[in-house]
Amino acid sequence: MSHQHHIFLHVILFGIWFGSLLATLVVLGRLYRNEDMASRTSLLTSLRLVERVPKTAFLLMLPMGLQLSSNLGLITLQAGTTFGAWAFALVWLAISWSGARHQHGSTARAARVVTIILQVSFVLVVGGAGILSLLSQSPIPQPWLAAKMVLYASTLIVMMLYDAALMPLYPRAHGPEGVSTVPEDTAVVRRACLLGGLAISVLLFILARASWVGLTAPAS
Repeated sequence: MSHQHHIFLHVILFGIWFGSLLATLVVLGRLYRNEDMASRTSLLTSLRLVERVPKTAFLLMLPMGLQLSSNLGLITLQAGTTFGAWAFALVWLAISWSGARHQHGSTARAARVVTIILQVSFVLVVGGAGILSLLSQSPIPQPWLAAKMVLYASTLIVMMLYDAALMPLYPRAHGPEGVSTVPEDTAVVRRACLLGGLAISVLLFILARASWVGLTAPAS
């Protein structure tokens, strides 16, 4: 696949990521204003589906970003490394979907624990490498690429905060094995929506900043 095709796919993934965040923000806004339980249930069901999309795009951006960096000669990747990056992203994606908040049972709980471990490890490795490179120009000599790594790790931190903010929207009826219910307390729903909306607003800003860095810095 040519570099132009990789750029096209990268732009498509970014559009899906950015657009799905906007869609999530719209659903949260409607959920914030709606007090009818039937409508709230429907909106919460929609939210469970929509919020999967930005997480999917985030994970697929990882190997695509590595591929683009390799195409530009910024990093050197072997064929096995590229395959491993895609395999890692797809496995992480499968684990993330298996541990979605509305999933139940021991497998889903284990998947959520593994997801948290992967997220923390990713932030430490990628964010740490980016900060180290900004300070010492190593292992990434290009400051703009190091800055993008820090921004990429930052998006995951904000996404984790978003997940924590929306946990009150997914109460358990009867312990960990119980089905998810819809919270009846309007104040709880509105607080979760406000915090989730704030997190998404920060995410949109970070993504806009990262895209600007990616567009302008390589050409400078």
